[in-house]
Amino acid sequence: MLNPEPESRFDKMLVDARDQRTAVNRSFMQAREDCQEWFCKKFLGSKWRMKTFDAFYTNGGKGSASRLAHLRKSLDEAIKGKNEWITTSLESDQDFKREVLDKDGIGTFADKWLARLEAEMGTITAKRLASCETNRTVPSNP
Repeated sequence: MLNPEPESRFDKMLVDARDQRTAVNRSFMQAREDCQEWFCKKFLGSKWRMKTFDAFYTNGGKGSASRLAHLRKSLDEAIKGKNEWITTSLESDQDFKREVLDKDGIGTFADKWLARLEAEMGTITAKRLASCETNRTVPSNP
């Protein structure tokens, strides 16, 4: 649910960041649910997912806009099998080595996450537009 209309630019910045984090977190969890049927066949745990979340979003830069851009770019690269961080992690990270049974599953998970993320961000945009339309005052004719 979107927060009430912010009163200042600072408030708006906080609301935007909170809404973005909510969308990213929700889409991450929904992507896991979308992979329910085959997830346990391709992965033995979820530490790799948490590390991926941190690398792609949490540590993706300063400011919510740069984190979101970094997340989208990283997910797109992972879908194509061309993300350097994933490649390095598959070779050197013990959790990745232990938990990832099928590296192609990472791309599929990334695809689900990106699709869910775009849907969540679209919902936020649509709600904000609707809110702007509702709050806009129509001048009356004298």
